[in-house]
Amino acid sequence: MFGKRAAPQGASFNEPKPQRVSKARDQATPFLRAFQQQADAYVERARRHLASGDPAGASYWAGHARRAVTNRDRIEEALQ
Repeated sequence: MFGKRAAPQGASFNEPKPQRVSKARDQATPFLRAFQQQADAYVERARRHLASGDPAGASYWAGHARRAVTNRDRIEEALQ
């Protein structure tokens, strides 16, 4: 009653099903777009701070941009 159930025939736990991958890719698209927009906005803020002579502020916003790009890259890597 509490034992492990047998895997269905043809099931592979190493390779995701193609329809699930495409569905995940479709669902992730808005997130990827949002992370790219965030990164662009953060880079623009960093440039403004650097141009105004505020290297600490530029570094702060550049760090946020790196985080947004890293998040986007992690999602893209997971979808490969």
